[in-house]
Amino acid sequence: MLRTTVLCLSLLVASTASADLISDAQKATVNILKQTRDGGMSHVCTGTIYEEVEEGYDGAEQDGYYIATASHCVTGSNPDGRQTLRGETYFVSFDSVGVAKVFYPAHVEGAGATARGDDFAVFHAYTDEKWRVAKMGVMADLKPGDELINIAAPAGLGLQVFRGNVSLLSLDRPIKGGPINWQFAMLAQIPGAGGSSGSAVWSVEQKAIVGFVVGLIGGNPSTVVVPVSRFKAWVRTYSGRVAGGE
Repeated sequence: MLRTTVLCLSLLVASTASADLISDAQKATVNILKQTRDGGMSHVCTGTIYEEVEEGYDGAEQDGYYIATASHCVTGSNPDGRQTLRGETYFVSFDSVGVAKVFYPAHVEGAGATARGDDFAVFHAYTDEKWRVAKMGVMADLKPGDELINIAAPAGLGLQVFRGNVSLLSLDRPIKGGPINWQFAMLAQIPGAGGSSGSAVWSVEQKAIVGFVVGLIGGNPSTVVVPVSRFKAWVRTYSGRVAGGE
């Protein structure tokens, strides 16, 4: 009887911890949208708030937050085949129920080269409100089979919660197609679709981001996740800083 009681209590603690993580992850996740020619909004990808920006910080002229997403969400190829920014007008928004949706202006601070596997982009969203900021995890502490949570907006249908696990920590062979390079990415058993790109994948154990969704392996239920360690290295390279202000 005592053993059963301990097991039930352990499951309750695990469930509560998972619920707290989902709540935190939802608050740090945004929809990324672009303005259409008729003045409407079209969903592009999913983003995650990872650092607060104060006026004057790193050259910033306005308060706000840095938001991570995928580079292919905001870039394309010019006639010469070179990767360029699309030049759209972007906004971010939270899911809201019973209140008017607010669209916050957002500017692309930088975008990585997808051909090198740096499928990352960073937005600066402008606001003086207080938003939840996500914590960056540690890839070295992640193991195959570890439980994961993903908050994403596939097909632009609103932010949804997906659960899964790590199936492969690193693709040790080239998986390339056009401008895509997924070598050394992680594979996760998590559902995904268009609009999920750029969304964060969270370790349940670490309660922190361990990667970002960039695509799906065709004919395979695996979601391709570029590890957070690569994101940190990319941010450091282009800005000289550490992502998340660590």
